[in-house]
Amino acid sequence: MRPVELVLERAANVRKAGDGWLVSCPLSEHGKGNGDTNPSVALDEAADGTALIDCKAGCDTEAVVSGWGLRMRDLFPGDGVAREIKFSSTPRKTTATVQPCTLENYAEAKGLPVEFLQKQGLRNQKYQGEPAVRIAYRDEAGQESAVRFRIALSKTEDGGDRFRWRTGSKAGLYGLWRLEAVKEAGYAVLVERERHADPLAPRYPGPGRPGRGYVETCVVRAPGRSGEDLRRR
Repeated sequence: MRPVELVLERAANVRKAGDGWLVSCPLSEHGKGNGDTNPSVALDEAADGTALIDCKAGCDTEAVVSGWGLRMRDLFPGDGVAREIKFSSTPRKTTATVQPCTLENYAEAKGLPVEFLQKQGLRNQKYQGEPAVRIAYRDEAGQESAVRFRIALSKTEDGGDRFRWRTGSKAGLYGLWRLEAVKEAGYAVLVERERHADPLAPRYPGPGRPGRGYVETCVVRAPGRSGEDLRRR
């Protein structure tokens, strides 16, 4: 089953719109708690089979996908065919907006083992007295150069940010300590966020560009508006 078929099988109020579809947002808070009676989630299929999701009301893509009982990885094809999953007719409820942002909850939300994330340097730490996930950015020598905190699992209703930089930290590429692997392989995989980079690390050189020579770069974008912005850049 293709990723778009997984979504269409779960989504409500499906309408054809050009080459794609419009479906209702599954989040209960959509439309100021009145639901999405006039479908506002755009669903399209990329050339590689990826299902592209974009809620025109600005709902978080991960929360929308979770509202259908799916995970972000279900939007990507596997060997040309989406992974089959079992599901009930009623989408599972998500408590991502109320769960504390601990490493354990983060791992569950992203479908990654806690032990794996710990090996990548992620750990629990308080931020202004509240639970947060500490994400260390390291330079080419492996020395910590910046720290970012994830303070929420999904965006709040008022659109609040989920991240905070440690005072004095400067934004840069995540995964610079993997540049030797990039140089040896001769190519780099450039992705959008830390949580996309870490799972690729065991098999693919993680994002970055060495200072000398030519490196073929593969850009892997997430479904939705932010991924499309990355592609254009």
